[in-house]
Amino acid sequence: MISLKKVSFSFQTDSDPVLKDVSVAYSAGEFALIAGATGAGKSTLLRAMNGLAPHFTGGNLTGSVAIDGRDLTGREPHDFAHLVGYVNQLAEASFVADTVREELAFGMEQLGVAPDSMATRIAKIAAALDLTEVLDSPLDELSGGFQQRVAIGAALAAGQQILLLDEPTSELDQASADSLLAVLESLSHRSGVTVILAEHRVDRLIGRVDSLTVVGADGVITKHSDPQAFESVAGEAGLMPRSAHKDTSSTLLQTPDSNPVLVASRVSVQYGGTPALENVNLRLCEGSITGIYGPNGSGKSSLLWALQGETTHGGSVEMRNDAGTLTHIPKNLKERLREVAMVPQSASDLLLMHSVEEELRDADQFAGAGLGATATLLENLVGQIDHALHPRDLSSGQQLALALAIQLNKKSRVLLLDEPTRGLDYQAREALAQQLEVLAARGQAILVASHDREFLLRVTSSCLALKDGRVTKAGPTAAVLA
Repeated sequence: MISLKKVSFSFQTDSDPVLKDVSVAYSAGEFALIAGATGAGKSTLLRAMNGLAPHFTGGNLTGSVAIDGRDLTGREPHDFAHLVGYVNQLAEASFVADTVREELAFGMEQLGVAPDSMATRIAKIAAALDLTEVLDSPLDELSGGFQQRVAIGAALAAGQQILLLDEPTSELDQASADSLLAVLESLSHRSGVTVILAEHRVDRLIGRVDSLTVVGADGVITKHSDPQAFESVAGEAGLMPRSAHKDTSSTLLQTPDSNPVLVASRVSVQYGGTPALENVNLRLCEGSITGIYGPNGSGKSSLLWALQGETTHGGSVEMRNDAGTLTHIPKNLKERLREVAMVPQSASDLLLMHSVEEELRDADQFAGAGLGATATLLENLVGQIDHALHPRDLSSGQQLALALAIQLNKKSRVLLLDEPTRGLDYQAREALAQQLEVLAARGQAILVASHDREFLLRVTSSCLALKDGRVTKAGPTAAVLA
């Protein structure tokens, strides 16, 4: 159904290739996983399959790309549109309409599908993806799992037989991820759609997929088609998780006698009169790493933004001042940013400069750190990155790592992290965990909101579980997540 022969790609003529002499093919109805380290070239490989590389990304591509027997080498993305559907890492960022029905129709409108045929296809796609009940719902009111389904539906609505997905489960909780993967497996094995997805959460897919393609750091890829070998291949490549849980016996647990840095009391948040968070109490203590766990839409991000001071909320949020007493968080933005550092889900919002080098230099200056301090943190997370690159040209995982390095270097008294492992491979996650432990040992209070159970078990001592904006459980992480 799709084949690449001797495909190489580099962003600049004098730079090392991101992809090197790639020859790989995928059959009709194949459910295929592409895996590799953060920044290895997984997203670039997908974009080479639909013309986005080089026509959108820039750069130089050589070799040939054929789809269903047609040579499309050098053709622009619109020449692939009726053949290949594509869902990028941030599905909601690609939406162009207001409702589910309008979003599903948009692509077909651009391809000139007749209105009566369009209605039939929308109904069929909605039924296949369990979207029938939400066809007229606003897109921004859907959970992350349903938004992913809408993006997939829009990518397939015109009858495309190849579906490319970039990190489709990275922002989904386990239940939503399992549901989405079951839908993708059904599309592949029952409907004959070739489904190719790039994903860091290899453990979620290793027992489902028909093939595993590993993208190496040197741009060379290897495809494996024996399911019995997938786990060992992924393990040898460092792509499978470490199973160890955090040993809390020697860590600073959050207890009533601990020294609180931040105290939140009865914090509530509403959006347009709809409650998003109700009466949440939280103490962040010096040297503690606390987790917030919950499904998509449970209120995790709302709580973090309330603690950071950007979101209007009910209740109170206080911090310990230099005199040792609790007082309201500073209203002055610059003072607040020094006291409470935050990395949001859309980490790229923090990247404002024209090069990685400028971002690193600015972060060092803001933190009053020695030149190169932020660069060292970044390298510890994801290895060497070309500092001359524009931050927007980094992979999503590399952008997140850069934003994390910037905020970690501030050494503020409170650090808030919203889904900090999205787009990071397992080695980068372990490096982040070790860095957080260093910061906690220095007395920083850290709060990690995530649906990544494995990471929370690895790095946090205590945890709150949220559902529908309310705390359902609190205590030691292993007990809360049991």
